[in-house]
Amino acid sequence: RMIDRFQRDKSESDREAQSRGEQMIRCRHLADLGQMASGIAHEINNPLNSILLASDSLLQRLNESNGQFGRDDADRELLRAYLPMIAQAADRCQAITRRTLDIARGNNSPRVRYDLTKIVIEVLDRLKHVKGYEHISIEFDRTKSHPADVNTGEIVQVVQNLVMNALESMEGMESGKVTITIDESVDEVILSVRDTGCGMTPHVLTHLYKPFFTEKPSGKGTGLGLSIVDRIMGDHGGRIDAHSDGPGQGSIFRVHL
Repeated sequence: RMIDRFQRDKSESDREAQSRGEQMIRCRHLADLGQMASGIAHEINNPLNSILLASDSLLQRLNESNGQFGRDDADRELLRAYLPMIAQAADRCQAITRRTLDIARGNNSPRVRYDLTKIVIEVLDRLKHVKGYEHISIEFDRTKSHPADVNTGEIVQVVQNLVMNALESMEGMESGKVTITIDESVDEVILSVRDTGCGMTPHVLTHLYKPFFTEKPSGKGTGLGLSIVDRIMGDHGGRIDAHSDGPGQGSIFRVHL
């Protein structure tokens, strides 16, 4: 009877522990969802304000001109200033919502054995046409093959995010360097992206993967790139870690697959 009672008590205790664990996970998900919703509202509010102000101004000028708006040079100059502003702000809203969906989606795509070296080469060949970073040198050994089972489209996104972050960290500097390496151990492949850029404070390192966290100037970034990278690495059973010795000391990001 003691054994039966002990087993019943243990079963009840296990069920309660499982229920509490599930409740904690639901609470954590709700907290994350609330934080993301707040971030979306904050991020989209700025470009929407720009769209509203520009369109209201154009509409007011149109109403005051009795159908003559657009015929003189001042009106055309106003159109040239406001229409690109509206388009740019709308593009930013679209980018925020698209990246938010990228975070929310799970990984349903198949994985195949693919050479990580080829992925890095593809990204670098694509980014060499980006203007403003001609003063930055990029070092990468294109000769060695490093196969891994990956979703190629998602890993392209990971590499592109990390390389663009490295380039942007050296914006405004007279020179800079990005070093990309791939190392293999017994059970994983490690892709590292090191830069000689602005570096990071402990505060930035702590909040690095939180959705919408960014210290870039307004309009320069959505703060979602590393959140997406973190989600992709989790889906692949891997991880990402970052290190910096401090402001002005550069940074290194390592992706473990």
